Amino acid sequence: MVADVENQKTPLVTAMELQSLKAGDVNTFLEGDDDPGIRNLIQKWGAASVWRPLLSDDQAAHQTTSLHVAAKKGALKCLQVLLDANPPKDVLDAPDHDGRTPLLVAVSEAQAEVVEKLLNAGAHINARNDKGQTALHILTFAISKGVKNDGILDKITDLLLSHKDIDLEPHAELTPLAVAASRLPQGDGAPRRGGLIKFCKKMVNAGASLQENGGDGTIEEILQGKRALPSILMGGDRCPAPRRPAASEFLDMVLMGSGIQDIQVFLQNKSAEDARAAVNSRLGKQTLLFYAANISNESLIKTLIEAGANAWAFEITHELPIHRAAARGHLSIFNRIIDHMKGDKRSVDLREYTVSIVQKLMENSKKQKVPSPDISHLDCLRRLMQDDVLLNVNQEWMGKTVLHVAASFNNQEAMSVLLCKGSFLGARQTIAGKTQGIILESILPATLERAMDGCITHQPANRDDGEPENVLNEEYTLKLDFHFLLPPVNDDIKKEVKSTNEVEALMDINRSKRHRQTIKHPLVQCLLYAKWRKALPLYLLNLGLYFFFVIMLTGFVYSMKDLRVLEAQAKMAGNSGSSNTTLDLEEQILSQQTTVHWLMGFLIPLTIYMIIREAFQVFYTREVYLKNIENYLEIFLVVVVVVLWCTTLGADVTRHLAAWAMIVAWYEFVLILGRAPPLAIYITMLRHVSWNFLKLIFLYGALILAFTISFNIILQPTTDGQDSDFSNFWSTLPKAIVMATGEFEYSDLSEQFSRKLLFFTSAILIFLLFLFLIFLVLMNVMNGLAVTDTQQVVDDAKLYSLTSRLELVYLTESLFLSCPGLRSYVDKIHLLSGCKYRPILFAQINKPKKEERLISGKNKEFLSKLDDDTADCLRIHRLQCIEEDQKSCGDPLNQFLPILQELQDIVRNHPQLVQQAASTVHPGN
Repeated sequence: MVADVENQKTPLVTAMELQSLKAGDVNTFLEGDDDPGIRNLIQKWGAASVWRPLLSDDQAAHQTTSLHVAAKKGALKCLQVLLDANPPKDVLDAPDHDGRTPLLVAVSEAQAEVVEKLLNAGAHINARNDKGQTALHILTFAISKGVKNDGILDKITDLLLSHKDIDLEPHAELTPLAVAASRLPQGDGAPRRGGLIKFCKKMVNAGASLQENGGDGTIEEILQGKRALPSILMGGDRCPAPRRPAASEFLDMVLMGSGIQDIQVFLQNKSAEDARAAVNSRLGKQTLLFYAANISNESLIKTLIEAGANAWAFEITHELPIHRAAARGHLSIFNRIIDHMKGDKRSVDLREYTVSIVQKLMENSKKQKVPSPDISHLDCLRRLMQDDVLLNVNQEWMGKTVLHVAASFNNQEAMSVLLCKGSFLGARQTIAGKTQGIILESILPATLERAMDGCITHQPANRDDGEPENVLNEEYTLKLDFHFLLPPVNDDIKKEVKSTNEVEALMDINRSKRHRQTIKHPLVQCLLYAKWRKALPLYLLNLGLYFFFVIMLTGFVYSMKDLRVLEAQAKMAGNSGSSNTTLDLEEQILSQQTTVHWLMGFLIPLTIYMIIREAFQVFYTREVYLKNIENYLEIFLVVVVVVLWCTTLGADVTRHLAAWAMIVAWYEFVLILGRAPPLAIYITMLRHVSWNFLKLIFLYGALILAFTISFNIILQPTTDGQDSDFSNFWSTLPKAIVMATGEFEYSDLSEQFSRKLLFFTSAILIFLLFLFLIFLVLMNVMNGLAVTDTQQVVDDAKLYSLTSRLELVYLTESLFLSCPGLRSYVDKIHLLSGCKYRPILFAQINKPKKEERLISGKNKEFLSKLDDDTADCLRIHRLQCIEEDQKSCGDPLNQFLPILQELQDIVRNHPQLVQQAASTVHPGN
């Protein structure tokens, strides 16, 4: 009866797997009818675990309970033990993979004594399998096949017909009597005729109707055609037809496709209790609401809901009707079921089923080939994400979260919606106990930006959603939602102490070359500015310490250079035998050594601080540490200090090492100083232009090399021992590079040209070609690049400033979280998490006072500064969003689409209204 029921475990099934009792262990006792063994299991594990033991993977496709196994094997003693434990109705009438209850299994296996025990225990006698067949249908098939003992089947017949609630007319296309009549052979003396005739006779005597449809006429006409009617009617007293249970009649109406008006009339004529029982009856392993959702019958769903159908009743795989509605993607049905589940409450709690519902939406959205106006799995997802539905968008199931489910189907729209709702961007998927990569690589940058756009919303005063947005109002407030950046809060307080780095997910974005530009989004800019303000004292402290380090290093290398020079002079004086000079130099050396020791006393703690800082950066930013040139410069400085202190170098080596150390130290100071937002653009210009020049020099390097060789050849002195800048290649190369900047000194060059006309002309042409290609072309290209890349420099400057702030904030929080002594002060730098905060900020971007623009805290009690640039960025972004919304609303198709959809629903569900309207407009038609 049900098509496309996916093999999908739900969180409930996963929870059941926590029990340790395996089905194989129980079945061993059931197959041997070892009732003491079953009794011991019940005492050890509890009756619930024995009734529903854990199925192995190869058993999972055949959902059965221990009652099913006992009924099939005829394990009467074990069955009695199981029944003595008083199983509830959901166990006693639990369906298997074919929708068969234990009673239906017992009938199909001709286990008469099992049938009797189950009926005495209260098993539902009119239960149906997935095909709509009852125990009487299954019994009829068994009798017609003749493979079971006729006496046992006859006994089962008596047991069923003697039950006070038996329904003699259930329709699974045909009634049991009609099936028996259709299977009777033509004429007399055919095999198995007696068993079927006996069954038919008992059915007729019990009150079964002969006027029901038998396929080729009424049952009476079929029996007459097969000359079996006299035998059936002969002897015995016919009882009046028993009253059919309302639930059975209702099931027949649904299965036979009765009109919705007939179904509604039927329910209206029943008591509220009978109507509720009817709409909550099961069709095999499904509830009727699940069945209606599966066939996308909205009218039937509406009728079932109005009569009190239970939307929380499970299908055999522990799916709810909402799962089937999600699989079908019918928005109005999906919405109707959610509203019914919500009832009189303000919201419906689907947190336990979030992953499984989203899984249904995603996998069936992928399967849908032909578009339909009624079907939209994405719209169903948006409905699921509304405020009246409680979800756990960070629910983990089998090592993956809801966001991983959407990513596995590459549904970018779904991922954007989930991120807006608060799915954690940094969640890792676990497969076979191993943590896989982050979800970020499955998300397109545009998807991430759309999600961030959705996290910036207008916060109206007094919660009036109809309030127009006046972006220039002083009290205008934007709500900034950062749930997607933070892992879900764990209820276990001990685990929550682990705390989180609030910018961990942003660091993942920063490490991704493809997504790094999204850091410039206004949402992230606002957060980084606020976090930067909290980390600013530590930045200033680091800047001050480094500046002090550079000052000490400068004095140290100067003193060390002077010391090595004095030592060299003393050595020369000692060799010349001048004792007075030597004594003076030794006094100067001692004085200089004292200065070096004093400077080293300051420099060693600062160097240790540098080493600790670098080690900390390597540990927390190992992925990007080696990609940053600043880290190499800092390592070089540490090495220089160690080398100069621990080794005795010559005066010339010390001078050159000190010279390089000074360049690196002060250049690094400029870079650190440039991390401050107001100075970032200048540092970026320095880096950008330098990099472009290096690329051009590399490109044109071959030309410079060619001219260097040419000048060395034609201008090399002809007289031995004569000194010149062009004496050899290595002295010619820097001369040519200097000449490229315009320092030609043509008069000096021309004196070295040959005086022969041909050679002089050749030298002049080489010089003019150098002047054109290198000085005029190359230098002007470099200057042009520096001017034309202005916008690129500005963009890079913003990104550099943000990434620098991000790295500083990340390292600062990592320091506080990793050091036990600082962990208690982590609230000082947190803004979104912890006992005082929540992952939502409110930005009043038009407040005159910058210190009052950003509001945080669980009770909105904390105020933070927001600069003008970031406020303008948020304002412009919001204006763009408003303009896009207005364009969308201005589209006539978007305006009239809901009306057209409503008309379509009326035509489909109430065709009589359309006919009446048409007859009114055109009376003659």
